Amino acid sequence: GQAYDRQFRALARGVQVVVGTPGRLLDHLRRRTLDLSGVRTVVLDEADEMLNMGFIEDIEAILSELPAEHETALFSATLPTRVQRLAEQYLRNPVRVSVSQREAVGPLVRQVYYEVPQYHKPEALARILDLEQPESAIVFVRTRREADALGERLNGLDYPAQAIHGDLSQAQRERVLGRFRTGHTQLLVATDVAARGLDIPEVSHIINYDLPEDPEIYVHRIGRTARAGRSGVALTLVTPRERRHLKVIEALIHTRLQRLRVPTPDDVSARRRAAFREEVLEVLEAGELGTFQALVDDLSETHDPAQVAAAAFKMAAQARGTHRTAKRRVRSEPTPDAVAGSGTRADRTPQERPERIPERPFNPSDRRPAPFSNDRTDRSADRPPRREDNRDTGEMVRLFVRIGKRDNLRPGDLVGAIANEAGVSGQAVGGIEIGDAFSFVEVPSAIAHRVLSALNGTTIRGRQPEAVIARPGSALPDRGNEREGGFDRGGPDSRSGGRVPPRDRPSGPRRRPTNDPRPRRY
Repeated sequence: GQAYDRQFRALARGVQVVVGTPGRLLDHLRRRTLDLSGVRTVVLDEADEMLNMGFIEDIEAILSELPAEHETALFSATLPTRVQRLAEQYLRNPVRVSVSQREAVGPLVRQVYYEVPQYHKPEALARILDLEQPESAIVFVRTRREADALGERLNGLDYPAQAIHGDLSQAQRERVLGRFRTGHTQLLVATDVAARGLDIPEVSHIINYDLPEDPEIYVHRIGRTARAGRSGVALTLVTPRERRHLKVIEALIHTRLQRLRVPTPDDVSARRRAAFREEVLEVLEAGELGTFQALVDDLSETHDPAQVAAAAFKMAAQARGTHRTAKRRVRSEPTPDAVAGSGTRADRTPQERPERIPERPFNPSDRRPAPFSNDRTDRSADRPPRREDNRDTGEMVRLFVRIGKRDNLRPGDLVGAIANEAGVSGQAVGGIEIGDAFSFVEVPSAIAHRVLSALNGTTIRGRQPEAVIARPGSALPDRGNEREGGFDRGGPDSRSGGRVPPRDRPSGPRRRPTNDPRPRRY
């Protein structure tokens, strides 16, 4: 992301080490401003993410410019099959150095998880933050779009948060990290790619807003807390569909995460009252009340001393922003709500074990004011409707979903993901078009954003689809010239926003040769 002029001057003077992205290095090679003929050592860092981002061809092009005699080092947080193949191809007689997963997860990390439906995650996270009160936290999400959206929402709830992802320039990235290190930003909402290589020594909490697909990524994430002998907390939000995957992670780290439920406003209020009480006792023990004692004596001549103390407490709480009406509510279906837990060992003493909120059913309709709560207003998040047929509620919206036939996608996969994750009736889903690399699906406009949030937070056929509202005029091509992300071709039904007429949607799948490149419509 740096300016070329600065790099041109530095390379012309001569340097001992060049650090760059594959794309920028290739650009310098094409411009002949970078000469690799004298390179003795090449380091490929974050190899797994390089492959995931499709940089393998760029990496091979760069490696082909190196002299025959050089040393190669490959660093990777995870070692999937593709990374191992890359090592076999470019490394000669390599020595593998690895850290065991048991050692990778420090004993000072308290690991807990909450079981929360996908569309309840924002409200659940806010409630958890109210209870935990982290000094600093990194919140991990899957996509750049989700990082921006969650960052904006947390800021709207008065949590100082900033997003960091691959779309930021180098200057923006450094500015965000600077504010986080100095404490001006409490929460850093990050994708795994953007968080690679971050050197932040003091992070009190790691929050897995989305459970990573690769269990080793979980280890890599939570390793960012509890460093240098400090303790830390790793919180994970798990959807009901991800329970089995969580067990895979537990097997990898040889630790069973304890379950706790999402705290209620009363839980938050009680925790804050207890903390406030401890602070008052500390002040009483320290003494030196002086002028304040005289003021209490003066007011006690005309008022009950207990009421004077209560008024003083109220003023202190208001000044600290901890006496607000509990307006945030985690909405849930009538099933028992999220319970979370700690990865603490059974041999800990009672004093060392984290306090556990008593198990009692979560009441989604709890709207009572909670004294000393830090709940903020979140009026934008209405209660998700029950699964009902939304077909006649108005205009339909076409969504672009980056998953298609090459991923073995079927219409039922999309319908099931929308119904299960967004709480929408499958009958509310309109026309579906499945192309080679991406697809379109129609949903009622009133619930489009809820469906987008659900799709962007789930997996379909082992992939994490990227879903957005399709641009006007976008359509799948009628012949075999489909392009990735192709939004610039029109279609007969793309402008109306309405549903595909029944006559254009056969009752069953059309029979075509398996090698027919044309998109299927359902």
